[in-house]
Amino acid sequence: MEEGNKEENFYPQFYKKLYQWYEKHLWAVRTVNVLYHLLPALAVLCYVDLLGLVYINGGRIMLLKVILVPFITFAGVSVFRKCVNAKRPYTIYGTTPIVAKDKTGESMPSRHTASFTVIAMTWLYVNPAAGVIMLVLAFLMGVVSVLGGVHFVKDVLAGYSAGVLMGIIGLFLI
Repeated sequence: MEEGNKEENFYPQFYKKLYQWYEKHLWAVRTVNVLYHLLPALAVLCYVDLLGLVYINGGRIMLLKVILVPFITFAGVSVFRKCVNAKRPYTIYGTTPIVAKDKTGESMPSRHTASFTVIAMTWLYVNPAAGVIMLVLAFLMGVVSVLGGVHFVKDVLAGYSAGVLMGIIGLFLI
């Protein structure tokens, strides 16, 4: 069986079973929706906190990195998504996402996941313990995006990878 066929068969079955399960567990639908909206807000708050900490305690180079690396990552992922314009699971399979979304394309990579991950990498650069916690939360953001039916696993993995890669290059290697 070809790789494309495996994917074509997996996702419709996965989402069908997932939605059937959600019909019986409305608390899970609410939880996914709350997390989908809460986690990005948490990432922004943590990032603003980090900017304040670095402004007060860090040098100019550190502050510049903490500002530029997430910005460049966000901009790069946004441009890449527009160019690729990959369809979302609910567009391809005609399902209704658990998380209300009206966009039909720009699914790859997940910008929420990429942004959260690069913010986590900035925390890792400044405070490793906090960075590890943030990386776990960024991973959770990706899981929630898949469970919410708005992204494929590959979209989330690409977003997470972009955030980690840009963080490593921009914060630790340059």
